[in-house]
Amino acid sequence: MPLEVSEVVIPAELLDGLIRELTSASVEKAALLFGRFADREAKVTRGVVAKNVEESPTRFIVDPAFLLRQLQEADERGEELVGVIHSHPAPARPSEEDLRFMEVNPVVWIIVSSTTGEIRAYQLASGRLREVRIVRA
Repeated sequence: MPLEVSEVVIPAELLDGLIRELTSASVEKAALLFGRFADREAKVTRGVVAKNVEESPTRFIVDPAFLLRQLQEADERGEELVGVIHSHPAPARPSEEDLRFMEVNPVVWIIVSSTTGEIRAYQLASGRLREVRIVRA
């Protein structure tokens, strides 16, 4: 299980590229964020855009086979799944559905509002939703 973190550190170029891709789509998109957990920090080194099997403008579900392949590849590279980033056609706050997924995947969730451009990060740990500081590296 991931550590409870206070910040997510992500290369600015990677974050900006993911934001452009996620917010320019007509369907809700998500990307998996890989790296390492250390000292209450999630350090992102790589992001992989996932296919939304729902093809919906308001929800996403990552293809399970794609997810399994990415997790296996990350394990081979010595990486961990440290986060998920996805777009919302609403404020950058977790939806009820996000909260359910966050219970199963207690990594950092970065949410980008495709309507306002707001970017916020959260982690659901020990049953408590906490905001996580985003650090552009």
